Amino acid sequence: MPWLIHGLMRADRGSRRTRCGEFQVEDAHTLDEIARRMAGGAGLGDYLIHPRLILPHMPAVTAPPEAAARVRNGGAVNLPEMSEAKLVRVFANQSDLLAIASRIAGTLFQPKVVLAGGKTAHPGHEPNGE
Repeated sequence: MPWLIHGLMRADRGSRRTRCGEFQVEDAHTLDEIARRMAGGAGLGDYLIHPRLILPHMPAVTAPPEAAARVRNGGAVNLPEMSEAKLVRVFANQSDLLAIASRIAGTLFQPKVVLAGGKTAHPGHEPNGE
């Protein structure tokens, strides 16, 4: 576990992460900023990253309603358009990320991480104008 110790030692020296993947520290918001916004009655839509923009290295697929229901329950589904991908992001619509699924055979994918059901609301915050 030398990497853990090294990481702790670096933290003690005041080093700080300035980015995580494509996300920059300048794009982050403090808890105080969020609390002020919520106290003022404003929503968090402008502060949230649209689900289609996260994990960009994984292909995304929108599952038809019957497949989305199976995914929500952790069931394997056929996703023919993703036959070459090892991992995919499965959406119910443009903004409702259901799961991260892994190809188990041919076009059959098994959800590995299933996110809580329900609508994800991001009014007026669609990527690339979609």
